[in-house]
Amino acid sequence: MQEKDLLELIDQYLLGRIRPDDLDRLEYLRKTNPDIELQVRQSIEAFNVIKYLRYKQLREKLRQIDSADEKSKTGFLRQQWIVISILIITSFLGFWLWASHHFDPASIAMRHFLRISETGIALYETKNESVNDWTLATMAFRNKNFQEAIIHFQPYLDDTQNEISASAKWNILLARFALSGADISWQEEMIVFQSTTFEPYKSEVLKLLHTVNSPFYKIFIFRLSPQLSALKPRLM
Repeated sequence: MQEKDLLELIDQYLLGRIRPDDLDRLEYLRKTNPDIELQVRQSIEAFNVIKYLRYKQLREKLRQIDSADEKSKTGFLRQQWIVISILIITSFLGFWLWASHHFDPASIAMRHFLRISETGIALYETKNESVNDWTLATMAFRNKNFQEAIIHFQPYLDDTQNEISASAKWNILLARFALSGADISWQEEMIVFQSTTFEPYKSEVLKLLHTVNSPFYKIFIFRLSPQLSALKPRLM
């Protein structure tokens, strides 16, 4: 990838305007290229510094306004507090909206979605099994059509612990979480799945359970009513 394209990709990521496909590509580059991972981390740090400097500039501007005319000190103080109050309220609302989206079950499920490797698909094809529905299942998940994704992933479940089966189970668990949240039954199935599967699913289960049991998740989560009461596939 050319340096210009990489910088554009990082800029879109920092501004929160990156497309899902580009985000996947950037995450892959970060995992496979330490230099790119370092560059992304440095860009994030620089971006945070810029935001902090802009905040300091705003405060300095308010201070200048306040001290410009002593005769109008009361008026300027009122104006300063109005601006600060607006900034605080805007920042709080912005943080609340971001956190609500970040901890939304559907968003969490999308972040934990794992693509099956080409090797795994090739091994599955050697069994003369069709994998056409796998693409449909992945597309449905990516489009947040979680019920449809469950239906397409379910035929790939079997009693053996291969990569296709484990990926199907994991994706169904994620889809159920996106639809119904982290109820007790779902958490119990996650624990059972974690005890019988292999990496990277073991680690992903632990990270996801840590998230749903965190105070931030419980504060910001928008609870959804169960939508799969009549459609709960037997995973284990």
